[in-house]
Amino acid sequence: MSETYEIGAPPIAVVLKKSARARRFSLRISNVDGVVSLTMPLRAAKRDALAFAQAQEGWLRQNLSRQPARLHPVFGGMILLDGCDVRLLQGQGRRVMLDGSDLYVPGSQDQLAAKLRAYFKTLARDRLAEASERYAAQVGRQVSRITLRDTRSRWG
Repeated sequence: MSETYEIGAPPIAVVLKKSARARRFSLRISNVDGVVSLTMPLRAAKRDALAFAQAQEGWLRQNLSRQPARLHPVFGGMILLDGCDVRLLQGQGRRVMLDGSDLYVPGSQDQLAAKLRAYFKTLARDRLAEASERYAAQVGRQVSRITLRDTRSRWG
């Protein structure tokens, strides 16, 4: 179970999480979405956890300022694809289509980010498969299977 608190001015949202495995306070900033989380032992007091976060406010602000700005794609806006600027346009049908420097994405503005994510994942998989087949042929081997996974939470 987690709760969100704000520290400092301007406020920084901190998600407070209790963990049975935690032995000390641990402050993290996600590289994926910039969310600040503070993990604390089960028996620790919330006021101590929040005092720890406030004591680390300078570190938080410094590291949050280093995070790249979050881009939110919009129709009519530009994104980078293969090193070139591509304009996002609302498309028809069900498939994302690249036509020169225009990328036609079907659906509404609310669906745009998800559709782009799926398109880029498919594009990456196709390119990886093509390159894998090419390099496997050079060494006289065959590729049996290609799998893409989100490995952010995997340890090993």
